Amino acid sequence: MRVVADASLLRYLILIGHIDLLPTVYTQIIIPCAVLGELHPAQTPPVVRCWMQHLAVWCVVRTPQ
Repeated sequence: MRVVADASLLRYLILIGHIDLLPTVYTQIIIPCAVLGELHPAQTPPVVRCWMQHLAVWCVVRTPQ
């Protein structure tokens, strides 16, 4: 099953160290370009920015159609 993720879900799972729970429930996580942009500002915690720059293979960035 695929799911579209929002910024809050990704941010907080990364911060608490449980982002790897997502692929146990979903086969693919779709991240809209806008969400990717929300997680790159300077005020975003460095661990979140780093994770977003090196996305897991089960994450795909897509523009909504």
